[in-house]
Amino acid sequence: MAKFDKIAVLAKMGETGMVPVFYHKDAETAKKVVKACYDGGVRAFEFTNRGDFAHEVFEEVVKFAAKECPELALGVGSVVDPATAARLKKVLESGNDADPMTLYEGFAGHRPTADALLRDKGLK
Repeated sequence: MAKFDKIAVLAKMGETGMVPVFYHKDAETAKKVVKACYDGGVRAFEFTNRGDFAHEVFEEVVKFAAKECPELALGVGSVVDPATAARLKKVLESGNDADPMTLYEGFAGHRPTADALLRDKGLK
């Protein structure tokens, strides 16, 4: 279960007005960056899902943040609940064996569109 609900995460994002988005293949480097951001006032941080072993690095960073950064809402991409995590796990486990569009649709539940971007820019 998530440590913070969506409203709490949004509030944390609003406090600093930004969310650092970061990835590094070395867990120790990633932990140092997370800690530096936390010490600087950041309370919401996104670890991007890049690299062959990103999930292993993220697992180490989560454990570190739980002890060293207790008020940090640490996420990976758009994973905010168990159902989304299960879908992401399925995508990650498929490696390069499946069609990327099929994987996206299986994760997001739909084909990608520009609708959200157009709405955000006032064009739709």
